[in-house]
Amino acid sequence: MTIWTYREGRVVASPPSSSERFDLSREAVCSYCASALDVLAGTPLPEFAMKGMNFHGRSLLGCPSCGWWRASFLTASAPFETHDGGFAYLRQSCGVLKDLDLTDLSIPVEELRSYLIARYGDRFDVHPKRYEDIVGAVFSDFGFRVRVTSFSGDEGIDVFVLDGNDDATVGIQVKRYKGKISAEQIRSFVGALVLQGLTSGIYVTTSSYERGAVLTANASLDRLGVGVALMDASKFYDALKITARKALWDPEDLSAPYHHCWQNIEKVHTIWGSSW
Repeated sequence: MTIWTYREGRVVASPPSSSERFDLSREAVCSYCASALDVLAGTPLPEFAMKGMNFHGRSLLGCPSCGWWRASFLTASAPFETHDGGFAYLRQSCGVLKDLDLTDLSIPVEELRSYLIARYGDRFDVHPKRYEDIVGAVFSDFGFRVRVTSFSGDEGIDVFVLDGNDDATVGIQVKRYKGKISAEQIRSFVGALVLQGLTSGIYVTTSSYERGAVLTANASLDRLGVGVALMDASKFYDALKITARKALWDPEDLSAPYHHCWQNIEKVHTIWGSSW
């Protein structure tokens, strides 16, 4: 399954007036998460192609982080800038994010991860248990052995991570929370670690931390020998993108969301004007 469907647009001009603009992007940057796009097939459209140079080609670009994609077909012929019969025709199809019920516990974790990379602002709508699963999956992709606890009765520890280097166990608390994390919440987490006999923990939040929370985390190691690392929303988003997997990047894959439009993007009749 994929979180992407597609929409299509085209611009045709022969030649354009000075007031016309070609605003369909040819930048190799994801429109959702701003990651650099990979070339999946074809050749990236050069900037000069819309400025009167002869060009005919197509390209398929994909985002390695969230999975967004863009298929483009461009043909242009000189003389374009001289208003002497030149023309340009640009057709593009791109990924459009599907609506997901983020509280649905049956949605695969990989889909939720891709969705959050594209729409991280929706993280507060994800079911808390699913967010714990996402955190566990991210740490697993970093090479750790992971066990996500049951949603109830976790005694303050949501994820147990076994460090592959020295087999030390790290406890993780996951807080899907809009407000800043307080010092009292960190103290409570440190207490949970002590009760579990753990000396290392990571606090993951969808928001940020109060200054007192940072000071409390720093003091816990000196006073109690319990180290607590703090991962705010920004740091976890970076981790999400680092561990993102490339998927459906075979242009011949019939299940790829871009397959139909990529195979047929050149099979069009020229239509004068512009539309979406």
